[in-house]
Amino acid sequence: MGLFRANLVCKVATIALLSCLLFIENAQGFVGTGFAAQFALRQARSARMAPARLHLGNRLATARSPLVVSMADADAIEPKEAAPKKKSVLILSWFYAQPKELELVRRIYTKRGYDVHIHESLVEEVARPRGWYNTYSRFVKGDGVSQELSSKIYKEWDVVHAMSGGFLNLALILAPTSKQIKFQKLVLDSTPILPNPVSFVRFARAYMKEHGLDWANKIIPEPVQTGYQTARWSVGAAYARGKHKVGSRIKSRRILGQMPPETVMEMDEWTRWATHSSMLNRYDQMCDRAIESIFNAPGLEEVTFLFNPQDPYLNQGDVQRCIEYAKGHGREVAVVHSPCNHIETIFRKPKLLFNALAAEPAAAAK
Repeated sequence: MGLFRANLVCKVATIALLSCLLFIENAQGFVGTGFAAQFALRQARSARMAPARLHLGNRLATARSPLVVSMADADAIEPKEAAPKKKSVLILSWFYAQPKELELVRRIYTKRGYDVHIHESLVEEVARPRGWYNTYSRFVKGDGVSQELSSKIYKEWDVVHAMSGGFLNLALILAPTSKQIKFQKLVLDSTPILPNPVSFVRFARAYMKEHGLDWANKIIPEPVQTGYQTARWSVGAAYARGKHKVGSRIKSRRILGQMPPETVMEMDEWTRWATHSSMLNRYDQMCDRAIESIFNAPGLEEVTFLFNPQDPYLNQGDVQRCIEYAKGHGREVAVVHSPCNHIETIFRKPKLLFNALAAEPAAAAK
């Protein structure tokens, strides 16, 4: 019995000893693993902080481990390309354009990456001699309104898009030689509407017919309406001439005194010429001067004529006259025919317009 107990105690002691040894071994393994993890972490940190030398050709560059490259470092290694500069377009609107329509034109151009400025073509400003005089003086007289207007218009543009009556608006913008506007591409959309009574009467009669007033065209024959329009313009030109003469004397210190002397002389010369031509019904000279100023504008290289050959608002002879003049003076000319009505191409088939702007002129003509 005593021997059995002794053997049992020995077995228990042996088991306990083996268990202690096993526990100690496992504990050593766990501690060893912890040290290994800490060592590996220290090594990783050291690796991240240690610069590596890279030889690129004959240049020596220092780069960090990818584990610690910051966004700033990434930008320094691979600089981002600068965002492309937006193209700019000056839009000279058609007569009686509504704000919603102009906003839609702005959105169409903006969607295609253009910075847009719209200058309205108001009938009272560009469709009669009195308006021509008032518009010219507003461009050059030098007050706050004139300076703000000039800062928006007289600069460099990628594209000028003249729609319908915008052709004459552009001629008025180019009239003051003391102001400078420069553009590379010109789009003549459903235009030219030239500065003569015949063109305006044609435009007016087409407008009345389109808007349900054709009965007025039947009552008033076109020659009678043309004669009335010519007389009205002559009276308006005489009024503008007298207004300028009186204003030059009475308001010279307040208005003309704000302008440089050469600008005053230029305005006097332009006013005498414009009013004299209108009073004597010499509109061919005015048309010649408008065409000459537009197609010899500074920086102009390409002209796109976008129109419907069946457009009742247009005189096709005037269109061909402008095309031949532009070609004869070294401009790259594209003629794009549209099936749309007057000034509706940009709304109904904008691809015709923007494909012409993007393509080479010869390709656009096809």
